[in-house]
Amino acid sequence: MDTLLLVKTQDGSRTNFMTPIDLYDNVSIQIDIQDGDLSGFERRSNYSKTFRVPATDNNSEIFKYFYEVNGTDYNPYSALPCVVQINGNDVFQGTLRLNGVYRNNLYDEYEVYILQELVDFNLSLGDKMLKDFNWTEYNHEVNYTNITSSWSATTGDTQGIFGGDIIYPMINYGLSYDSSGNREFDYCIGSSPCMNTDPGALEPSIWRPAIRIKAIVDKIFEETGYSYNSEFFESPYFRLLYMDLGYDNELGISSPTSGDNLNLFKVFTNGENEYIGYSKHIGGTYFPFRTLSPIGYDYLDNYTLAETNITFDDPTNYFSVPKDGTYGFSIRFKYTKAGSFNEDLRFRVDVRKSNTLEGLPSGTIIDTDTYDADDTDQVALQLFTHSLTAGQYVGVFITSVNVGTAGFNQIQTLILKPYSASYPKPQFQLYSSPTLTLSDFEGNKNMPDIKAIDFIRSIVKMFNLVFIVNDTKTITIEPFNYYFRNENRTTKDWTDKLDISSSYTIKPFSFDLPKSQRFTYLSSGEENLGKYYEYQFNKIYGRKLLTKNTNILKGEEILEVPFRSIPTDTIGNSNYVIIPEMYKIDDDGKRVPTTTKPHIFFWLGNRYFYSNYPSTSNVWKFNDGSTIHNWTTYPAVSHLSNIEPGTSADDFSDLNFEPTWDFFANNTTTINQFTSNNIFNTFHSQIYNEKYSDEARKFVGKFLLTPQDIGQLNINDKIFIKDSMYRIEKITGASLTEKKLTEVSLIKQIGGGFYYTESPVDNPTIPPNDPIP
Repeated sequence: MDTLLLVKTQDGSRTNFMTPIDLYDNVSIQIDIQDGDLSGFERRSNYSKTFRVPATDNNSEIFKYFYEVNGTDYNPYSALPCVVQINGNDVFQGTLRLNGVYRNNLYDEYEVYILQELVDFNLSLGDKMLKDFNWTEYNHEVNYTNITSSWSATTGDTQGIFGGDIIYPMINYGLSYDSSGNREFDYCIGSSPCMNTDPGALEPSIWRPAIRIKAIVDKIFEETGYSYNSEFFESPYFRLLYMDLGYDNELGISSPTSGDNLNLFKVFTNGENEYIGYSKHIGGTYFPFRTLSPIGYDYLDNYTLAETNITFDDPTNYFSVPKDGTYGFSIRFKYTKAGSFNEDLRFRVDVRKSNTLEGLPSGTIIDTDTYDADDTDQVALQLFTHSLTAGQYVGVFITSVNVGTAGFNQIQTLILKPYSASYPKPQFQLYSSPTLTLSDFEGNKNMPDIKAIDFIRSIVKMFNLVFIVNDTKTITIEPFNYYFRNENRTTKDWTDKLDISSSYTIKPFSFDLPKSQRFTYLSSGEENLGKYYEYQFNKIYGRKLLTKNTNILKGEEILEVPFRSIPTDTIGNSNYVIIPEMYKIDDDGKRVPTTTKPHIFFWLGNRYFYSNYPSTSNVWKFNDGSTIHNWTTYPAVSHLSNIEPGTSADDFSDLNFEPTWDFFANNTTTINQFTSNNIFNTFHSQIYNEKYSDEARKFVGKFLLTPQDIGQLNINDKIFIKDSMYRIEKITGASLTEKKLTEVSLIKQIGGGFYYTESPVDNPTIPPNDPIP
C-alpha cells in the first residue's frame, strides 16, 4: 500500500518512534483545508472526515482494546500525534482521535479522524488572568539604580534590567501636591517646581514600569506547553513594544498599603474531613488545599489553590515566593484512617521547594514529619521557618511510607480532620514573612485585569496574525502580510487542473460583510489628552473607520484592542521633550492620577533634554533619596517609533490605526508626525482590499488533485488560474489516498500579489545621561 498512517502511541515504551496503523487497502482519508479565521484567535482546524480501520492485533494494541467495555488503559480524550505518508513523503501532520468502536458478529472496526488544531491552547489557559501567572522573576525594588539601569534597554535581551523586559518610561501620570495645594514637582522647564530645579526633582516613588509585550507572550506560551516560530515576534518592531503596569489612581506602582504585612496566607482543604485513598503502591500526592473558605486569606494572590483532581506530578497547589527572606509556616490537622482490616497506615508530610514548578514534586525537602495513623484521632502540627528566594515555589505533599511489614499500608483510607474546634478544616498558613514595602514591585499586583487568552487575542487582532500549526505543539505565527509576502511563497499553476466540464463560480467576496469596519483603541476615559481629543473630534484617538459605498451591505464590525491610545505633548517650555500625559484634571484643576487601562507604545530609548532644539540644552533632576542627580537625557516612549527632527515619513512606524494629529505639533514643526506605516496600512490593508475592493473576487471550482498535490501544499501558496493570481481560502474533501476532483475556494490577490511588509523602527542608541552634543 502506498499510504501509511503513523501515530505516536500512549504506550510509554514506544514514545521515541511512530507506529503504523493497519489500514484497509481501499481506505479513503479526506481532509478539509482552510486558511483559518485571520481576524481572530480561534483558528479553524484542518480536519478529516471520519474513517475506519480494522481491529487487527496491531491496532488493538495501539487503542488498548478499547472495545472491552470495562477497559481503562486507553484515554480517548487524549489525541495521538500522527503523520500520513504517501510513497514515503509526509502529506499531513496532525493528531488522530478515536471516535468509537463498531462491532458486529463478524469483525470489529475503530472509527477515527485526524486534524490540526489549537483547541487545547485555549483550554489550557481557560479563564486565567495575566495577574494569575508567576511574575516573581521581575520582582525588584523601585529605586534610583533600577529605574535608571532600565534605560539601557535595546532590542536585544542583555541590556537594561531583566534583559530589557522592564523599562521605566517618563510618562506624566499626574502630580503630587502639598497640604496647601501647591505642586511638589512638575513636568516643565522653568522655575520651581519644574523638574529642572532641585525642589522639583523627580523621585523614584512616582515612576511606573512597563513590560515588553514579547515577555507577556512568552509567559503565556510557557503556560500552554506550546512553542512558536515567529520572525515577527523576534523583530526589532515587536521587541520595542511595551505595556505600562500599575493601574491604581496613585502615582508609582501598585503595592501593598503601608502598615500591615500582606505577604501572608491561610488556606484550607475543601471539606471538614478530607479522604485520601492509600496503598503501599501509591507514591504520594499534593496535600489538597483547595479553598480560602471560611476564614482564609491570600492578600497578594501568591498561593495557587488545588484544582478538583490533583496528582503528585501535576503542580496545582503551591506558594509562589515574592521576596527573598525568612518565612514561617504552620500545618495543622488531625488524622485517622479507615480500612477493611485492622491495620495501621504510615505516611509522611513533606514540604518541598523548587526553582521551577515542574521540579516541585522532587524538590528540596525543607520540612518533614512521619505519622502512624490508626483508628483514633491524632494531632499533627508542623511549625518551621526557612530562608527562601523570590521566584521559588513551595508545596506540601503527603507520601505513604512502605515499612515492609504486614499490618501497615495495605488498602486504607487516610482521613484528615480539623486540628481542633478552633480550626474549621485542615490548614496551611504562612504566619511570618518579609514585608513587601511600598517600593517593592510585584508583577502579579501590577498586571491588568485581562484574561491571558484575551491578551493573546488582542495581539492577534491588532497585528492581524496567522497561526499555522507545524506539529502538535509548535505554531508558526506571523502577520498576514508577512506570511503571504511573495518571497515566502511558491507559485503553482492549476489552470490545467481545473475541471472545465463542470461549472465554476466567480463571485464577490461575500454579501455577509459588514458595511463598516472600525479599528480602535479603548476610550481614554478621564485621561486628559485622550479625553480632550474625543470631546473635540467625537472619536477615539488613533482609530480608523472605513465604510464601503454600498446599498447592500449592512452593519459595522468593530476591531477593538484592550489598550488605550497614547497621545503625547511637549512639556512646558520645551519644543523637543515629548511625553504621554495620562492624568485627569479634578474639580480643583489639579492634575492627579486616575485609574487607567493599559497602554501599548514603542520604547524610543533616551532622547536629549532640550528646552529649545537645537540651540538650548538643559538638564532635569532626579532625587535618589539622598542625592539629586542631573540628567541630560530622558526615557522616551510614543505611539511613533521615531520622533527625531527631520526623520522621513518612510523611516518610522505608528501604532495608531491611521495617521492622527498629535498635541506636540502645537509647539514644534521640525518633527514629522505622519507616516503611512500605521497599524492599518501595515497589517490590515491587504486583507481589507481582498474583501472590499471592486476588484475583489472569489473563485470556486473543482480541481483534479493528487495526494502529492495536497502533501506539497502550503496555505500561502500562490495559485495561478488562467490570467489571475489567487490564494487558498478552503479545500473541501481533499483526498490523502487517491487522485480525485476536489472543490477549492480561492481568493483573488489584489495588486498582483504584493503584500506590504515594511515596519521600520530604530534601535535605541543614545546611552542614558549621554552628554548633549
